[in-house]
Amino acid sequence: MIQKTLEFLVSEINKHLEAAGRSVKVELAPVIKENSQSFSLNLRLSLINIDEEIASKLQMKIVPVKDNKNSPVHPDLNLALFVLISVDAAEKSYNESLGYISDIINFFRDKNVFTAENTPDMDASIKKLTVEFYNLDFETQKHVWEMLGAKYLPSAVYRVRALFIHE
Repeated sequence: MIQKTLEFLVSEINKHLEAAGRSVKVELAPVIKENSQSFSLNLRLSLINIDEEIASKLQMKIVPVKDNKNSPVHPDLNLALFVLISVDAAEKSYNESLGYISDIINFFRDKNVFTAENTPDMDASIKKLTVEFYNLDFETQKHVWEMLGAKYLPSAVYRVRALFIHE
């Protein structure tokens, strides 16, 4: 479900970039390649953290089953996926890198909620996605880039609140 969600977001961003006349596509990938300190892709979406939205977990449902007995059913799963979208300025000009980040920020500003109603090709197991810009202070940003083993690149962090339908 996480893979499908992130692949869906990459696809939506790429549709937007293509419509804007951009030639580089976002790829779902880590910020750096394993066993390498060089950046090989121009534009990446990377998962940097996963949190469970606890409030929804407390709402366990009880449903009737055979023989007049009740059975607990887990509620739909609410996750917060933290994604980093980064642009490698080494292969493109710095100004162009900033343009890509601006395009993506504008895309999510204009469309930050994805449902089956407004995005028919969204996977049926995903009930709703909400994408929020996530501010990092300088110290936290430093720690994120250190954790990733990379030097800072032009980037934006988003919290993707995902509601998955319980099967």
